[in-house]
Amino acid sequence: MMDALSGASECEKYHLEKGKTYDYLPSSPAHAALANMEKFSAVKHAFDFLEFSESENDTILKILAAILLCGQVHFKQMDDKVDIQNMEVMEKS
Repeated sequence: MMDALSGASECEKYHLEKGKTYDYLPSSPAHAALANMEKFSAVKHAFDFLEFSESENDTILKILAAILLCGQVHFKQMDDKVDIQNMEVMEKS
């Protein structure tokens, strides 16, 4: 997803950062980007085949982006409670 969105300059639309490594995504070598983009294109074609509307496609991508952002939330123990270390991630979602 990230390689395809970066290639299509759509990262900002989903509050994702171009070139950032997300904890919920495995690291992949640079040469895998093209294959990832092709796989993402195949998924989008499947959405078209299933007659998903543009709004439905967008909703699915928003959900996937939210999952990626949730993986970036880091917590810290504060005595008997837990706080979020990086609230800026929460403000994006």
